[in-house]
Amino acid sequence: MKKIILLLLLIITEVAIASKYTGDKRVEARIIEKICTFVMDKKDINVFITDGIKDMFRHSHNLRVIDSCEKADIVILTKKFPVEKCGNKPIFTTKYYLLKYNHNVIGALYWHKGRPNIILIRERLERFNITPPQELIQFIESEKNLW
Repeated sequence: MKKIILLLLLIITEVAIASKYTGDKRVEARIIEKICTFVMDKKDINVFITDGIKDMFRHSHNLRVIDSCEKADIVILTKKFPVEKCGNKPIFTTKYYLLKYNHNVIGALYWHKGRPNIILIRERLERFNITPPQELIQFIESEKNLW
């Protein structure tokens, strides 16, 4: 009887942990979709996503996940990836350390202490002639202040 109770407790714990992880990824996908829509300022956006949250955008109304970064409007990095073959495209990332990775990275949504943080880099947005809407102004930082 003790083994059955212990097994049930273990299963419930694992399910709770798995559902929390999925919830974080859903929140991440919704925020990224909103930012991409604001930043690209158009309805149908082709995105190339390196890994991780690809499936979360299946039911997106504005983002269409494609398999070729050359044809993408914006690239979303979830890990290091050779972005040189993508050309000169704006890149958004889900990891803070990837902000330094490439000068085409315009911003990041990353988790710190269980909370989502958003950073958009002013100089890089200007280089791509991206004017963020009023809703995103509070997340803009100068590149000098980041490191």
